[in-house]
Amino acid sequence: MKLMVQLSPCGGSGRHLIAYETAVHLAMRRGGGKYLIMDISSNAVSPLDIRGCYLGYLMGRYHPSEAIVKIPRHDNFYYTRFITPTCIKDLNYNLGLVNSRLEEIISKMAIEIKDLIKRNYTVIITASYDILTMNLIEELMRGPLSFIMDSEPVLISNENIVCIKESIRLMEELNLRSKNLIVNKVPAAEIMRLRDEVISLNGLNLAVLIPLSRQLYFRHFAHYMSVAIKANTNPHARTISHLFDKILRILEGTEEGGKVLALIGGLINETDLIPSVNEGAKIKIF
Repeated sequence: MKLMVQLSPCGGSGRHLIAYETAVHLAMRRGGGKYLIMDISSNAVSPLDIRGCYLGYLMGRYHPSEAIVKIPRHDNFYYTRFITPTCIKDLNYNLGLVNSRLEEIISKMAIEIKDLIKRNYTVIITASYDILTMNLIEELMRGPLSFIMDSEPVLISNENIVCIKESIRLMEELNLRSKNLIVNKVPAAEIMRLRDEVISLNGLNLAVLIPLSRQLYFRHFAHYMSVAIKANTNPHARTISHLFDKILRILEGTEEGGKVLALIGGLINETDLIPSVNEGAKIKIF
């Protein structure tokens, strides 16, 4: 996978950590490479200080060093924001103008992302829901980058069933063939109930339930340590790391989908997704 999209319709939901852990585990599976996490939201707080923005770089107003920052402790991991309040002010843009020039912007993005991929980068696009995000995603999916999107967008939700249903609705709106859902920050007391609700949702290829965990938390992103690194000494971090490996195998197609993966009691609980609540579900725990 060289280009991935992770979309959170309800905002928050730890999507920056999900994107970061995805990059770390891809790097471990591949034995290296370079990774760019690109946040294309217009309404989110950045986890890292960044002066410029990727849009300003595309338009020739910022040097790459102003628009893209290195992620601490990783020589080959980078982060960028597509747009920021400071950037909009510097460019004398507004979101309406950005939306009106989407075709031009996507064309420039395609050239840059193709160049990054040629230089051995993997690009992980992360976004909360807003009009700009949805317009960009739709253009990406049917535009010049569609042929390198190895896996379709992954939806990231919180535990609220309304948010989960909104994620499913967006999957239908985007006409996704492979529907993949990660539900993050699920209270431990709710995870069994939520698993039973998710099992019967039609059309999903993969659903992942991740409980609230100190292992996936940061006050300052610059100080956060991946579960893949903490796995050496922390059994719970090791299990979460195994879960991310399993998610990537399913998204890459090297492992069969049609599953709900849930962390329950420190173990990965694997349940087959079923088309209706009247059919039985096979459960594995490992």
